[in-house]
Amino acid sequence: ESIEIIPLSIKLSVEPARVEGNRWEINEKGASYLVSSAPLKDNGNTVIYAHNKATMFGSLSQIKIGYPITLRCV
Repeated sequence: ESIEIIPLSIKLSVEPARVEGNRWEINEKGASYLVSSAPLKDNGNTVIYAHNKATMFGSLSQIKIGYPITLRCV
């Protein structure tokens, strides 16, 4: 799985992660998706996060309406 936002030069793998107690698991090399949210291939709200890393989702504050976001699921 991967997420790509070309205008912001974001291209990251997306790996499953969990919340254990108050600790959110973090993928050190890409984005994470919360396994207790909707699965990537299903309808519903899926939580994808990497905002804790400036080099990953740090540029999301610059996103504009109409920017394409591509989520690839294997």
